[in-house]
Amino acid sequence: MPQVPQVVSARDAARIVGVNERTIRRWIRAGVLPAVRDGAAYCIDLDELHRAAAGQRTPDSAADTPHQTPQQPDIIEARYRVTPAEIEQAVERTGERYVADMASMFDRVDGLYRAQLDAKDETIGYLRSGLDQAGLRLAEQADAVAQLTAEREQARLHAITVEHEREQLEAAREHTRRQVEIVVLEREAVEAERDALRSRLSALETQQVESPAERTSTPETQPRRAWWRFWRDS
Repeated sequence: MPQVPQVVSARDAARIVGVNERTIRRWIRAGVLPAVRDGAAYCIDLDELHRAAAGQRTPDSAADTPHQTPQQPDIIEARYRVTPAEIEQAVERTGERYVADMASMFDRVDGLYRAQLDAKDETIGYLRSGLDQAGLRLAEQADAVAQLTAEREQARLHAITVEHEREQLEAAREHTRRQVEIVVLEREAVEAERDALRSRLSALETQQVESPAERTSTPETQPRRAWWRFWRDS
């Protein structure tokens, strides 16, 4: 059964090898110490840590050492001595774990991007639906405005027609009034002429001297007397 590698954080790694945590992070940035980043923390394989510590230990490394008693190098080497095969296995496992972590990170990022794209697509669809509804409402309002404009034009034409008919009626009324005035004047003239004729007949009757021959009623004188009586009595 293969041995499961032990993983420690940067702080624990610094405490194990007896250096400052900043030194561990500097080794990681320089590529000396392989590590997998998990958020703000690092996951460091213990075998890789001891190999890096053995290769990077210098006399002036004690300046980076915090106020704590470092472990003895011979004890560390005796306890954590590894073979080249174990180192190769650890490197392979670390690479596989790094690849798996990167794939997992890519999957999470891809999921986040896909979720954002889905949300944006949903927002775009909602906005398009709103635009379509607004376009329909604008079209309905435009139709209503066109209908109102047509009705207004019809009402204006009807008002013009009514005004023209009213003017025609006023003209006909004025013409009728003038005709009535003419008829009244003609009637007054006829009545005046009739009164004049009546006066003349009365004057003729009063001035006429009747003779016995004239008193005699003859067929020739009867129509003439009837006509006089008509104008006299009318």
